[in-house]
Amino acid sequence: MLELKEILKAKGVIRFDKDFCDIVGILRQNLYQIQNPEKVKRIQHFTPQHIENAGKYFGADMNFIFGLSPEPFISGQKRIDKPSTKRSTSTSKSKEKTEKQNL
Repeated sequence: MLELKEILKAKGVIRFDKDFCDIVGILRQNLYQIQNPEKVKRIQHFTPQHIENAGKYFGADMNFIFGLSPEPFISGQKRIDKPSTKRSTSTSKSKEKTEKQNL
């Protein structure tokens, strides 16, 4: 998973570790603990849910994550979606209000 994170950063899919954490569903401090087990008293690991989230969002090959395949993406297709950084606009909020009022 750590290697996948670095590949995604190198390809420009994610910019910061925080982007990876948000998508995978792990706290930033837990990622630090996974990366630096010698510096922390408590050993952390990625959960099956974190791995599943990475696979679904980035199209990562689970065999790569477990060290069984040299290809990081399913069938070598490199299906990479950039994380959306757009925030909801006021027009979408007003649309939601209108929809609620119509109910």
